[in-house]
Order: sequence, then structure tokens, then C-alpha cells
Amino acid sequence: MLREQRFARGTHVVLAALCIVALLGIVFSRKRALTIALILLAGLLYGPFFPNLMAILLSHFPVEVHGRAVGILFATASIGWTVFPMVIGAIATRSTLQRGFLVAVGCGVVLLALVTGHFIYAAK
Repeated sequence: MLREQRFARGTHVVLAALCIVALLGIVFSRKRALTIALILLAGLLYGPFFPNLMAILLSHFPVEVHGRAVGILFATASIGWTVFPMVIGAIATRSTLQRGFLVAVGCGVVLLALVTGHFIYAAK
């Protein structure tokens, strides 16, 4: 494996871990300014994931099925960005918004596991 590929893979894992740390900071933050800063940081950290997921996805499929692969990615992602905000909102109405963000932390842990698992699998 090329040195640049190993660096990129390590960067993705570190980025995913930082996302989780930022979300945990949101959950446990008690100061408004810190919470706002952590929300902005989490958004900036999660931003690069979608283009990278697209690149990883398209690298695993032949050109003939790229459209179908992207369609499936968008369909499953649409379920996620529809369901998870409702779950976070339901939890937030029963307790606090910070507790609702624990759902996002769980999603971040799953994302970290998927990214790490992909890179371990791809290294073989």
C-alpha cells in the first residue's frame, strides 16, 4: 500500500474520532458559547465525510453501476437524515437536547467502526 493511502486512511480514522469527541463535548457542555463552538466544530468535522464516502463507494464498483451505487447511498442516507433527527427530537422533548445528542454520538461510533473496518478490510 502506498504511503499516501496509509496517511489518508489514518486521517479518516482520526477525523471520525474527533467527530465523536466534539459530539461528546456537546453532550456534556454546560456553557452556551462552548456548546455553539462545539456544534460548529462538529459540522466542520463531519463535512468531509460525505465526499470521501462517495469516493470510497465509487472506487469499489465498476463505472457501469456508479449511478445505481450512488442511488443506493442516497436512499439509505436519506433514511438516516430523516429518522435520526426525529429520534434526537423525541429524546430531547422527554429529557434534554444534550441527551438527544447521545444518538448522534452513537452514529459517530458506528461511523468510526465502519471507516476502521473498511480500512482493515481494504488492507487485505
